Amino acid sequence: MCGVNDSQYDLYKVPIAEIKLYFKSKDDVPAVLQGLQALHGYAKTRERLFEILKKRMLPEVSQRHVFGEGS
Repeated sequence: MCGVNDSQYDLYKVPIAEIKLYFKSKDDVPAVLQGLQALHGYAKTRERLFEILKKRMLPEVSQRHVFGEGS
């Protein structure tokens, strides 16, 4: 899985904040992506969210596979 704090951009990739989303769809996915896109811009909020998620994870789930760290 990808690392949580991987904020390094490649030269030929579009930054997450600049990705245009299509909202005319009846699907809920664009709204979820918009929330994740907004969250990506706030490092402290994103870190706090992942701390909450880590506390809520079941003990049998390996954090190494989900968050790229520990065991």
